[in-house]
Amino acid sequence: MSDPNQYPSRELPKQQEPQPEQPACCPMARGGRSWMLWGLLIALFGVYLISNRQASVASAVPWQEDLTAALGTAKEKHQPLLIKFHAPWCGYCKQMDREVFSRQDVAQALSNWVTVSIDGDRQPEVVDRYKIESYPTFVLLDSDGQEAFRINGAVSADEFIRQVQVVAKALGAQATRSM
Repeated sequence: MSDPNQYPSRELPKQQEPQPEQPACCPMARGGRSWMLWGLLIALFGVYLISNRQASVASAVPWQEDLTAALGTAKEKHQPLLIKFHAPWCGYCKQMDREVFSRQDVAQALSNWVTVSIDGDRQPEVVDRYKIESYPTFVLLDSDGQEAFRINGAVSADEFIRQVQVVAKALGAQATRSM
């Protein structure tokens, strides 16, 4: 017989013990990474919601909501009319409310204007009538209800005042009282 040490023995690789299978839907199947990812996403969404939920600032501009009445007032008083088109879900609309329409200098620039605010979600027929394609949109009308100018999108308070004054001058209306 031959010597058993004569030939080196080959060891078979050790087999790993079988792990119990976890269902594919179980987040822990991937070592908990899914739980951490979902937790992070939920936390980020919470921060987003809190940061966008700023307290509404009181408007310095006296907005009407009835366009028909506003058109009648503009015609009767021979004043230009500003229509603000917005939506409750529109971030730039909220920004304009906070940063522009809360300011006294903007209210002063609009003091001889009839101002009306139209929620596009609640009054889609008015949105269609004025062919509004985005929010916010500001339509400036003469006292007879004819469109004179349009501002699409958010602008700074200073730019808004400048544009209102230019339109008022073109319409022959006084945009601001003497300051």
